[in-house]
Amino acid sequence: MDKHIVVVGGGIAGLLSAYIYSLKSDYTIYLVEKSENLGGLLKCFDYGEFGKFDYGAHNILESGIDELDSLLLKLLEEDEWTVSSAVNGQKRALTGIYYNGILQENSPFIDLRKENNLDELKIDFLSNIEENNSIDYSTAYDYSISIFGQKITNEYINPIFQSLYGVEAKEMDYMAMFLTPLTRVGLFNTNIMNDLLSTKVLSRNLAYPNQKILPSKYFGTKKTYYPKNYGIYRVIEKLEHKLRENGVKIHLNTTVESLKLDNNKIIEMKINNEKISELKTVVWSAGLGSVKQLLNIKTKEIEFQKPPRTAITNILIDQKLTIGDMSYIYNYDKNFQIFRIDNYSSYCENAKRNGFYPISVEMLVKDGDMCEESINKVALQELESFGVLEKNTKIGFSKTEILEYGFPFLSKNNIEIFDNTRNAISKLNIKNLTLIGVLANKDLFFESDIKKDLYYKIKELLNDN
Repeated sequence: MDKHIVVVGGGIAGLLSAYIYSLKSDYTIYLVEKSENLGGLLKCFDYGEFGKFDYGAHNILESGIDELDSLLLKLLEEDEWTVSSAVNGQKRALTGIYYNGILQENSPFIDLRKENNLDELKIDFLSNIEENNSIDYSTAYDYSISIFGQKITNEYINPIFQSLYGVEAKEMDYMAMFLTPLTRVGLFNTNIMNDLLSTKVLSRNLAYPNQKILPSKYFGTKKTYYPKNYGIYRVIEKLEHKLRENGVKIHLNTTVESLKLDNNKIIEMKINNEKISELKTVVWSAGLGSVKQLLNIKTKEIEFQKPPRTAITNILIDQKLTIGDMSYIYNYDKNFQIFRIDNYSSYCENAKRNGFYPISVEMLVKDGDMCEESINKVALQELESFGVLEKNTKIGFSKTEILEYGFPFLSKNNIEIFDNTRNAISKLNIKNLTLIGVLANKDLFFESDIKKDLYYKIKELLNDN
């Protein structure tokens, strides 16, 4: 009789799946994670006396499924959460960008209102609405053309892609438009925008001139949550405690060495010389590449474009950044290497520690480009150049980490490889294998969508039992 459930991958998708199973199933549950800690990108760096830092900026976004959201939010007490939302006057997380030598705090989207060719941009944008409203897009370039037209795409969006990723927008999947704030542009002043926002097509593509006075009727309704005491890792620690309390067998520093199939079913899994048989379900959240290799799947030969490494410089400063209540700053200026600045104190009231405020600077670097020491130096220099770090600021601590994985590289080639792999796995019709997590389905990428997807899949599996 099948009696084991194995969840492979200890990121938030795998953790939630194992947790749901542990609450609603009598099977023996294994959670297998290749690294020494659970959490994926929601774990932390621990610097001892200097405290812990998140792996960049992450929070909990409502999925819209009450049962699922409740599972996460009940891990901490209600008064232990900081809530960001426009609902009921709660504080919203604000985002700025650094672009063309200017720190832009009024909007998270590029503001083109001071461009010399503004009239041409407006004409091209407005004439594009009817021409391209049914365009078939697969690349970031096509998507940008469909919402902005030729001029904005070629003169502004495409150069930003070249600056961020080193490739043109034509080489990136359309989802890359959503990874940073690139799906709107600022073209009109406040009075005109108040009229245009009533038009659905226009409101979807245009940025409001000042995010701080955005009319409340255009706010999103979903809330984001972050612990009042700094650290999203606190959620992971609580989740791990619950799993162990519920009897989940957690295997860290563990890889899946082999899968044995029979009659369209995984009947045995080997992990670190231990064999697990009598498998009811295998839930895979460790990425498509690893399961493809284990299943010996061959797909069309396409060159995988290796993503740049994510380098995070964690810093303690004795005075706040000069960006007010901005939570994040994205950099689109080709003259700088910073990708994003994470200002934790803006959304975590208790982030300050021992008189210092934690911030993180993220960069995308190619292997061998720079060492940790040089990245650390560049991060501090560019913070000053951006004008967000006062020159008399005291640095209490600074440490750079180059992650093994991090910001994804959604090139057209890579997405095609993932699609081909997923289709090949589907054709094998493995009855007790369920894929969850990033790109487990086509275009499945963002955290709230991933949570909803795994919830419905696990719910269906439980009903089948």
